[in-house]
Amino acid sequence: TGLMGELANSTLNAGGKVIGVEAQMFVDEGVHMDNLTELYIEKDIADRRTRMIELGDAFIAFPGATGTLEEVSEILSKLSLYQLKCPCIFYNVNGYYDHLKAFLQHMIDCELSTPKQQQNIYFLDSLNEIANVLKDEN
Repeated sequence: TGLMGELANSTLNAGGKVIGVEAQMFVDEGVHMDNLTELYIEKDIADRRTRMIELGDAFIAFPGATGTLEEVSEILSKLSLYQLKCPCIFYNVNGYYDHLKAFLQHMIDCELSTPKQQQNIYFLDSLNEIANVLKDEN
């Protein structure tokens, strides 16, 4: 549903593959897509996030709410601990993630983080920029 549903449908309509990872609670509520290339159903949100990290080669956060923030926070943590080495991209539509970008810089300024711990984190304003980062990673 929503933005992710639109993105999935656009990808499928263009001949692409879409792998979904859903928590059982969303399936029980009927909030999932049936026409995906592949669908993993996990016990809960924590298991869903773990599976997404296992499957992901890159992570793109579109503007979202607290669930998006929770998911991407684990990616940021794993990057800072050098447990992942992949791009974490914030699609910064209309400056949506400007405050988060400033907060991450504030962590560096306060010497609670380092540029090295925040490498592979991108704040990008266009889909073309995202595509370029993803191409550079392959």
